[in-house]
Amino acid sequence: MKNLLLTTLTLSITLAGCSLEVKESENKPKLKKIKTENLVNENYIKTVVFNAKEAAKNVGQKVINDLPYWETTPLELENSFKKALTAADISLDMMAKIPAELLTFENTVAALDKIYYEVDLVGNRISIVGATNLSKDMRTKASELENKISNWYVDASSRKDIYEKVQAYANTNPKLAGEDAKLLEETLRDFKRIGFHLPTEVQEKIKSLKKELSELTTKIDENIKAAGSTKIIFTPDEVQGIKAEDLAALDRDGDNYVANAGVTYQVYTILENSPIEAVRKKAMTIRNQRAMLTNAELTAKVVNKRSELAGLLGYNTWADYKTEVKMAKTGKTALDFVQNLIDGLEPKFNAELEELRKLKVSETGDSNAQIESWDIRYYQKILEKTLYNLDMSALKKYFSYDSTLNGMFKVFERIFKIEIEFVEAPYTWEEKVKLIRISDAVTKKALGFLYLDMFPRPQTEKYGHFAMFTIRSGKLLANGMYRRPVAALICNFPLPQGDKPSLLDFGQVETLFHEFGHALHGIVTEAKFAQFAGTRVARDFVEAPSQMLESWVNDKDVLDTFAVNYEDASDKFPADALVKIKKASLATIGMHYRRQLAFGKMDLMLHQNIGAQQEINTATYTNQVLEDVYLAFPEDTAMVNSFGHLWGGYDAGYYGYAWADNLSADMASMFEDAPDKFLDIEMGMKLRREIYQTGSSRDITTSIESFLGRESNSEAFLKKLGIGQ
Repeated sequence: MKNLLLTTLTLSITLAGCSLEVKESENKPKLKKIKTENLVNENYIKTVVFNAKEAAKNVGQKVINDLPYWETTPLELENSFKKALTAADISLDMMAKIPAELLTFENTVAALDKIYYEVDLVGNRISIVGATNLSKDMRTKASELENKISNWYVDASSRKDIYEKVQAYANTNPKLAGEDAKLLEETLRDFKRIGFHLPTEVQEKIKSLKKELSELTTKIDENIKAAGSTKIIFTPDEVQGIKAEDLAALDRDGDNYVANAGVTYQVYTILENSPIEAVRKKAMTIRNQRAMLTNAELTAKVVNKRSELAGLLGYNTWADYKTEVKMAKTGKTALDFVQNLIDGLEPKFNAELEELRKLKVSETGDSNAQIESWDIRYYQKILEKTLYNLDMSALKKYFSYDSTLNGMFKVFERIFKIEIEFVEAPYTWEEKVKLIRISDAVTKKALGFLYLDMFPRPQTEKYGHFAMFTIRSGKLLANGMYRRPVAALICNFPLPQGDKPSLLDFGQVETLFHEFGHALHGIVTEAKFAQFAGTRVARDFVEAPSQMLESWVNDKDVLDTFAVNYEDASDKFPADALVKIKKASLATIGMHYRRQLAFGKMDLMLHQNIGAQQEINTATYTNQVLEDVYLAFPEDTAMVNSFGHLWGGYDAGYYGYAWADNLSADMASMFEDAPDKFLDIEMGMKLRREIYQTGSSRDITTSIESFLGRESNSEAFLKKLGIGQ
């Protein structure tokens, strides 16, 4: 092993007390004494060995590309949590004691970035454990610790002695530039948002409110996760008319079929395919009753306390407070954006509903039939078949999971000049979880690792949607080494059925590209500070780099590189199908966006119009907004109480999906005009360089305009909506 590690660089790999160092100017490395009390299981040793091998591969690259050690017992998780927070508190205490004349950028602002980064290393692992671990005890412990970490962040960020040190350094008017200047500016801004300029008693109230909010939102999340495994039972009679190949997506319980309320594709199987309206309504009702009762009081409390907190900090509304650090800057700007789109889509939305209503009239024989929210997906599918002769289910055969995943990798290997390879992980939390290493194809420099946890485990209350989880942000260390990112895709794609592989529908392929976009955004980062790395950008921009990758799925040249019939490799995805998909999408895109905008408006209305201590029933209030902008949801449901976005970080920010889609359409249009379209290497590298690598190390508008070569506009987005020229 030692012979593999010859180097003249300083290299450090630290894993829960184990450190391997290579000293500069030495011909051979010296192994520091390993704290043997930590070597208590095979996984730990495997991780150490794996990272040592990675270090050998990266000699000369000035990067650290290692994997974290994953705790496997609640006690280990607790110990890691305590160790990280104790170390962070010691570092903060030391900073608070630095004499004024010795204050520097490195021991104040940069030190804060490092302290929070180190806590995140543990906190992010805990989040993954809570979302994915097979053990209920581990998930329970993770949930408990997530709440404690949130409270720690409230305490740490509320330390006035730390604020005073940073402010004292800032008062020296240091000559900073680039990321350093931006980090100081935003650190001071964030201190202001904490309320250090306010009287002590107000600061204490703010701190108390933040802790209360942390506890409440953690409990809301727990209730949503628990409700996600709620079973929706369908008898053989209720699934009449649904093809066997579609029913294969559901679980079985004797003769009955079972959908888990929190597993989206299982519920959508019914909503898209059942000809029985009562069955569709049943599926949608139970899905939107998740956590309806357990979260009813909690969501109302959160809205009120957010409003109270915003008032104490000097903001008119919580929406104003949240959007200040985003591209929108104010709640009004965000709401105006949403309302303008709602109004602009009104004629198209109504025309689309009427088309679906005609189909329902024809099918039911009832001339007074009206389209309900649980009808949309079913009649959209009929519209696709009747008007466009498009059977989306029949297209799944072109998207076997493995070929789609590997094909996607090859596309972005080409245009981003990266290399992606599967490697054997020293540890994974479940046997189906895979690990890939991503490297630069030109320099061979390691860029990072990505775990792939891609299939549902309803019995373990696994996170029920699709998301990229950051495990470690990129960061330039004090020794000049860059520690590369680690991330995970936590998804719920259909499981293989019998002798058939996992087959994705077209929308799921778009989702795969979307989530991988988030992963690439995080992994190829070159930002100096963790606070600016990867996806740590304004929330109303963060979806743009990933949403734009969905455009690749709508390009025939791209599809031809991987979309083939899993039973006949000579049968490529038909060109006419893609034309039909685009036409069908345009035919119902008004409904899609009115639904999204309904969510965005109800979010902004909740956080803009509800005052502290105001009596509120969040379900009643938001259900009315949904009905006004989109369609009424089933009676006796409360979609908002299981809408994790509003309670887990996207509060007063859901509008950001449409905002980012506007930007992503504009950026994607650059590939439409490129010589090789969506396979254009020069444009791909420009996207990587100007958008993905920069994160928020500079102003987002600057990054967008650097990529576009002009100011952004809405022409491409309006064209996509079918309401532009």
